[in-house]
Order: sequence, then C-alpha cells, then structure tokens
Amino acid sequence: MTEPLTERKPLTDRRFYTCLSSGALGIEVSFPESVRLASEYGFEGVAPEAGYLAALLPDERRRLHQQLAETNLRWGSLRVPVDVDAEDAVYADGMTGLARWSSVAAEAGVDRTHMTLAPGSDMLPRSENFARHVDRLNRVASVLSDHGLELGLEYIGSREVRARSRYAFIHTLPGLLELLRAIDPHVGVVLDSFHWYTAGDSVADILALAPEDVISVEISDGIAGVPRDEQEDLSRALPGTTGVIDVTGFLHALARIGYAGPVRVEPFCKNLVGKSHNEILAATKASLAALLPDRIRQQ
Repeated sequence: MTEPLTERKPLTDRRFYTCLSSGALGIEVSFPESVRLASEYGFEGVAPEAGYLAALLPDERRRLHQQLAETNLRWGSLRVPVDVDAEDAVYADGMTGLARWSSVAAEAGVDRTHMTLAPGSDMLPRSENFARHVDRLNRVASVLSDHGLELGLEYIGSREVRARSRYAFIHTLPGLLELLRAIDPHVGVVLDSFHWYTAGDSVADILALAPEDVISVEISDGIAGVPRDEQEDLSRALPGTTGVIDVTGFLHALARIGYAGPVRVEPFCKNLVGKSHNEILAATKASLAALLPDRIRQQ
C-alpha cells in the first residue's frame, strides 16, 4: 500500500534540482551575474537566457555548458519563442526562426524547453481549439525533437485568468494529459504548484505521472485568507511560507515518481517588490531550505 502523503517521513531522497531564474524573482541582472548568484546562494541550476546564448559563437556556447558543469550548475528550462495561441501570422513568424533557436539552445547543452497554454479563447470553441493545438504543437515538438530538445506545456488553473475568455480550454492536469496523448512527438508537463492548486488537481494526479512526463517545475504559495477560486495569478507568496498550497506534498510526489529536472521559484510576491537582490535571494533561499533542508539538498 502506498504511504499516504499526509503521513510523511522526511524527504531524504530526490533527483530534482533547485534552479535560479532571476527574472522570475523580479531580479534583472545579466546572465553571468545570474550564474554568480546561483552559485553564491546554493542553487543547483540556472535558467538559460536565449538572448545571451544567441550572442555567443557556437564554440563559446559549448564552453559555457562545460563551465556550468565545472561549477556544479545545471541548465533549467528555456521558453520556446512560439505562440501557439496566437493568430496565424504571429504563430508562423515564431515558427520561422524555431530551427535556428533550437540549434543555439542545443549547442549550449540546453535540453528542456517550455510553453504556457492560454486557458481559453475568445474565437475558438474547445474542440476547434484542441485540434489547432494538436496541429501546431506537433510542428513545434517535431522541430525541437530534431535538435534533442524536450518540450513541456504549462496549464493555467486560476479561475481569475480563465474567466477572461469566452470559451474555456485546458486548465487542469488531466485536461493537459488528454492533449498530450493526441500529439505525436513526446511532449511533457510543466507543473506549477500554484496552478496545480487553483485547478483543484491532487497529489494522486502527480503520482500517476511517469518521471519523463514532467519537464520542469515551478513552485510558489498562495495568499492566506483568499479562497482557492479567488487567488490571483500575479499575487502569490514564496513557497512554503503561507501553507495555503501543500508545496511539501507536491514536492514529495515529484520525488516519489523520480522526477529529475529543475525546480524554480516563481512567486510573483508583492512583499519582495523594492527589496535588494540580496534580500530577495536570501528570502528565497530560506523558503527553499525549509522545504528542502540542507541535509537533503546535497545530490
């Protein structure tokens, strides 16, 4: 019998790694500075920056990958510059440069990419939107796969965002898995604890996944005193600081299935606005240390 996650023993084993995404914390610095901060504050990975990678020569990109490995840092996931929810011309424009973009990412050793799906549409009912996404995502995933890149899709669970569209679309993990089963190349999931919570998804939903189904992970907490359906997408808290979201259970489930990719903090936290880089990073490190004590943060 599977041990209920409500009766948790200490998380003593994990394969996933903490990843610094400076932009997700509201810290605007150069990529080299992000690397320095990741090392200084004990992160195990760093989010790649497409513009920085594109400006390097191929040999420089390869050396960068080696330099990261020498400092015990791994790559996080890179956002794909294609909008599959957009009108035809915008989508086509993104596809035009995707092969070159993929080559640049692969030369630097990046192997995980991600996109976010809009949870609704003003123009297309669900069935038509579903068919369009299958077609477009097949094309995107095929190009990425040719360069050894995996693609993960993030769903948006918050009711506040879903309510903006005329026609509802995918906004839960089971709904996303239905879409993924219709796509030919392997495409995985981006799990965001905030959207997992606001969608009403469960630990059991995560435990039903295979490790290769999860491409990247984002964690944050909800706002205390706000009902689930009233939580706002851009108003969150550092993970584990309010207890609204069971971030511990979320991470335990990921560890149990053997997820081995990046976990980044994406808090959209108003309490961090105006604080120094060091204050933001110290608070973020403290929230991670509480969830992943030092004795288990070593790989």
